[in-house]
Amino acid sequence: MTTELTVGELLEIIGELPDDMPITFGSSKYSKKPLVFYRFKTRGADVLQIELNEIDNETWADEDSELNSRITVGYLRGEINQFWKSTDHVVFGSTADAINLFSQKPKVVLSFELDQE
Repeated sequence: MTTELTVGELLEIIGELPDDMPITFGSSKYSKKPLVFYRFKTRGADVLQIELNEIDNETWADEDSELNSRITVGYLRGEINQFWKSTDHVVFGSTADAINLFSQKPKVVLSFELDQE
């Protein structure tokens, strides 16, 4: 089930999070490729589109990995506060295979970045 998300709701959800916290967008449901931030786009008078791209593991270098391509909460907050009203709507762009992305209410997830030596 999809849920309409406003800029105000998004700001409320990320309100207590530190500016340096990275954001991950998961992966495409069909291709299973990681999704990374591409750009912010205006769609109509009151729609903020967050465009995402899929990472193609065969053509992207390590420095372009999902981990290294994450934006931060501070970057998202700064962009939103600069240009958008709390009543504006947030939508997400399509992936490379042109399958629409439907937003759910964002959730904060604890992530451990583990390494093995």
